[in-house]
Amino acid sequence: MLAAPESGLFWSMRGEVACPDHVPAEPRWTAEGWVPLPVAQQGRDGITYLCQHCSAAGIAFVRPGESDL
Repeated sequence: MLAAPESGLFWSMRGEVACPDHVPAEPRWTAEGWVPLPVAQQGRDGITYLCQHCSAAGIAFVRPGESDL
């Protein structure tokens, strides 16, 4: 298991968001450009990022007033 970054999440160049338990292994990690989600991005413009694999609805983020259910 990968250590969690300060934000708790990682994201890829393609926009996939995952927690340390769900990030892909090599070679997919490198090919898709996975990096830690910047802590400053979490909550920016009211958007909350989620691990789309843990999210009940399979989504990577919610906007203000939305739910991941």
